[in-house]
Amino acid sequence: MDIIHRIKYSMMGNIAHLLKHCYWICCCILLLGVQGLANYLGGEFKPREDWDWADILGEGLAQILVFSWFLLILSIRSAGRVTNLFALGLIGIMISTQQDLLDEFIELPDGVLWDSWLESFPVGLMIFTAAVYFWREEQSQINRFMAKRELAFRSDKRSRSALGLSDYSGFYDQLSSYMKRYPEQWQQSSIAFIQVDPFSNIVREYSPGMVDHLLSSVSELLLLGIRKQDLACHYQDGCFAIFLEGLQGEQAKHRVEKLSHAISAFPVDLGGSDRIEGTLGGRTIAFSCSDISGFDLDALLQEARKALVVQSLEVPQFGSENASS
Repeated sequence: MDIIHRIKYSMMGNIAHLLKHCYWICCCILLLGVQGLANYLGGEFKPREDWDWADILGEGLAQILVFSWFLLILSIRSAGRVTNLFALGLIGIMISTQQDLLDEFIELPDGVLWDSWLESFPVGLMIFTAAVYFWREEQSQINRFMAKRELAFRSDKRSRSALGLSDYSGFYDQLSSYMKRYPEQWQQSSIAFIQVDPFSNIVREYSPGMVDHLLSSVSELLLLGIRKQDLACHYQDGCFAIFLEGLQGEQAKHRVEKLSHAISAFPVDLGGSDRIEGTLGGRTIAFSCSDISGFDLDALLQEARKALVVQSLEVPQFGSENASS
C-alpha cells in the first residue's frame, strides 16, 4: 500500500506540474489535430494491402517516444525561454514524425507539396538544438553554483539532509577516506568548527521549523563562503564543521573567522507573525590535521567539541531587542 500511495502522489505531483504548461500541451494537440484533419480532407486512404506494417510500427513508436519526451521535459521544468524552445522543437519533431506516419495510411494528390516540407525540413530539430545549447549554458551556471556541494553529496547516501550539507557520519567517512588516499595533502590541511550562538536560547524560544530555517540559512552562507575544494557539514545542533584543504595555521584561522563574521553580519529573520529578528554570534576553533597524532580523527573531533564548550566568548542575546520592546 505504501508503494501505491507513493506512486499516486508522484503522479499527482507530475500532473500538477504539467498543468502549469497546459498551453503547450493544448498547442501540441491542436497542431497535430489540424495536421491530421488536413491529411484526411486533402487525401484518400490507401488500400489495406498497401500498408507497410514495419514502417507503421517504427514511425508510430517514434511518435510515442517523442511525445513522452515532451511530457517529461514539461513535468520537470519551470516556464522560461529554454522550456519554450524545448516544447516548440519537440512539437516540430512530432509534426514531422506524424506526417511520416499519416503517409502510410493516406495518399495526397501529386500537386500537394506541404506534406514533403513537413517531413523533410528539420525545423523542429533546429529549434530543439537551440534549446539544448541554451540548456547547456543554463546547466553550466547551475554547476558552478553546485560545485561547492559536490563533496557533500558525492558517494554518500547519508548526506541528503534538508540543510544541503553532509551530516556528521558522511563528513567523518569522507575525511577518513581522504586521509588514507591523500596523506600528504591531509597533513597540510585543517579542520575548523563554528558554533552558532546562542543556539540553546533559539531552540527554547522558537519552533523546530524556525530553527531549521535558521540552520538552513547558515548552511547557505557557509556554502557561499567556502572554496570549491573545501567540505562543510552540519556537525551537531548549532555546530558546523569545515575541512579546509591546503590551509594551516593563521591562514585557516583567518578563513574560519571570515566565515564566522559573515554569519554574525547576517540579519536573521525567523518569520512568524512577529517577524522576529536578531543577531547571531559564533565561536570558532581550527585544528591543523598535522597535529593529529597517528591520524586519529576521533580524537580531533572530541578535542574540538571540548574546546568549543570551554571557550568563553561574549555573544549578543538573541531576541533581546524584541524583549525590551
